[in-house]
Formats: sequence, C-alpha cells, structure tokens
Amino acid sequence: MPGKNREPRLEESYRHCRDVVLRARSNLARAFWLLRHDQRRGMDALYAFARQADDLVDCPGSERDRRTSLEQFRHELDHSLAGKPVGMLFPALIDTIQHYQIQPRHCYDLLDGCAMDLSPRRYANWDELREYCLRVASSVGLACLQIWDCTDERALQPAIDCGLALQLTNILRDVRSDAQVGRIYLPQDELARFGVTENDLLSGEPTASMIELVRFQIVRSNALYASAWQGLSYVPEPARRLYWLMHQTYDRLLKKMEADPAAIFRTRVQLSQSTKIWLAARAVLRLV
Repeated sequence: MPGKNREPRLEESYRHCRDVVLRARSNLARAFWLLRHDQRRGMDALYAFARQADDLVDCPGSERDRRTSLEQFRHELDHSLAGKPVGMLFPALIDTIQHYQIQPRHCYDLLDGCAMDLSPRRYANWDELREYCLRVASSVGLACLQIWDCTDERALQPAIDCGLALQLTNILRDVRSDAQVGRIYLPQDELARFGVTENDLLSGEPTASMIELVRFQIVRSNALYASAWQGLSYVPEPARRLYWLMHQTYDRLLKKMEADPAAIFRTRVQLSQSTKIWLAARAVLRLV
C-alpha cells in the first residue's frame, strides 16, 4: 500500500496531504474515509496535488508571477518523477503514482488545464470547453480509477463523462462570480445563439434568454450524468460508494438549478446540510 514503507519523510508527506484534505472546504474530499486506508492515502495525495495547482492559479499576484509559480510546480513534478521527490507533497504523490501505476500524463493534463485559467480567456464552442474540462476534471477521474483498483475498461468513458458533468455543474453555479473575475466559460457560440452577452452574466438579473441558455447547458449535463451513472457497476467496493456519493451530490445540485435556473445569477446554489447527511448515510450503509 502507499506509504507502507514507514520511511519518515514519506510518512510526513502523507500527513501533509491529509492536512490539506482536512483544511479543504470540500465535503466530498472529506468523504475519502469511505475508502480503504491505502486508497484514502492515495486520494489524499492526488487531492493535495490538484489543490496546490489550483491555489497557484488563484493566488494573489500578477499573471506573470502565477505562471512562473505553476511552471515551477511542473518542474518539481518532473524532478519527482525522475526519482528525486521534492517538498512536502511530492514524496506521497510519487509513491501513489508508482503503487497504483497511474499514468503521469493525468497529472500533466491537470496542470495544462490549470494553466488555461491563468488569464481571462473565452471558449469558442463546446469542443474547446470540453477540452478544458477534460484536463481539469476528467484527468483526475481517470487517475482515481487506478487508486480505486478499477481495471474494467468499460469504466473509462463514464469516468471521463463524470468529470465533464461535475465541472460543467461547477461552471453553471459559479457563472456570475467567474464572470466578475473575467472568466467566461460558457461557449461563445452558444451565448450568441441565445442572445446573451457577457454583461448579461454580470448583471444578476436573469432574462428569458439567459434562462434558456442555462436550460440548454443542463440538458447537456444531464446526458453526461446519465453516462457517468453507467460507471457505477464497474467500480469495485468500497470505492463504488464514493463514486455514488460524488455523482449524486453533484447531480442533485444540477437538479436544484434545473428547478430554478434563475437562482445561479443570484447566489451559489448549494445542498442543504440535511441532504448532505442523508446522502452520506446512504453511502455508508451501502444503499447504492
């Protein structure tokens, strides 16, 4: 298992990754306890890597400084994969990659996706936005399959689509706050198709055209969630419970937006605490 060798530096690295997860505001990250101990440690390392990459992009400072920091992080990954793990994070990450035979390209794809957020940009169409989502989300999903001991190739496409669905759900519920910092993720051709401008997204006052645009994105997301659901039967226990919890949590977020599309322009849609507890209880009791 990852970190079975009790080498002090490696253990310290895994503790660092666990601390990153515990400090996170992500309820799903905290649900890693549904997994076996070794899988949980692997997920901690993967999450800590993704979290640090994301933080480097969103931290205060100029675009140049943030780009330099992300490039340095990439170089640290290079050196670590070459057999010289650096810092607090990489010993655990490399141990996880080696133990579960994770393809390093998934880590590089994630960094490439994060780099796309360094400066304000636009996505001409769904193909371009899909490529971004593949890099920042589906890459992580494919790495998770390895940690979860999922060897069934039929799980690959559902995992890819699950990443796309989760990322598109996040894009929808953050559409206004992202626009306020210059990030417009919704495809430009679809904005034009529905007659929605970037100023409309900033206004906080949804028009009929904006509502139709959101509904169009929800239809796309529902199709992705339907595909992702097929992966449930291919993911072995105990990871199946975590996969189910991730799917159901975000699918229910989407359902809330579907019931009230205008809400995303007023606030960040969230599930109630009671719903989160109910979903977690179902996962724990394996009622999935």
